[in-house]
Amino acid sequence: MTFAEEYLRFSYSLFGSLVESYGSSLADIRNDLRKASIRLTAEEYVSAAIMSSLILPILLLVPTCVLMILLDPFAPNTIIIVVFGAVFGWTFMFVAVLTMFYIYPAIIVAGKKKSIDNILPFATTYLATMAGSGMPPQNIFKIMSKFDQYGDVSQEAKL
Repeated sequence: MTFAEEYLRFSYSLFGSLVESYGSSLADIRNDLRKASIRLTAEEYVSAAIMSSLILPILLLVPTCVLMILLDPFAPNTIIIVVFGAVFGWTFMFVAVLTMFYIYPAIIVAGKKKSIDNILPFATTYLATMAGSGMPPQNIFKIMSKFDQYGDVSQEAKL
């Protein structure tokens, strides 16, 4: 198993039951994951998001706090600034990581949409040419799915 698979499995084992209890609220994420061709269930994805938003702030803030203390350990307000900064920074980063996980599938979908919009005029010309020759539609899409120069249009033709 790869690290990513282990991470997903571990995240799901910790947060899966919590996330599953919100199953009906995951419809938007489930739909965006499908459209973005991310091959994870919504429960796995949200579990990984929660785990990442708990771990990443700690991994980034602990060295920052240690560095601040080492640079000026005798300043009167260093400990107060470090504690306040750590709490505020962790909260901000927790929300930022969760937000990035939430919008990432939508960003992928928007990129696919733009790519398809740019290629579609060329792809439809090609499709029309093949259709004009009397080729059955299932064969047209099968052939279209094999051409990499049509990018996301070819990927969608595979579906």
